Amino acid sequence: MKIDDFKDLTHAEDKLIKNCSNGSDTIISKERPEEGSPNNTIRAGLIRALLLGTGERTPRPEGW
Repeated sequence: MKIDDFKDLTHAEDKLIKNCSNGSDTIISKERPEEGSPNNTIRAGLIRALLLGTGERTPRPEGW
């Protein structure tokens, strides 16, 4: 699955994609959440797509 195929991104997913694109660290929260929410949930498939790279969004050899 391609990164662009993921629809209805959560706030955390959107933040992660943007930060991966420019090489910034991503801090979702400084505290461990009690439960999942759109502000702190990232789907495993999206993490997989980011790690493997898809299309134009492929990690550089030295990493994102």
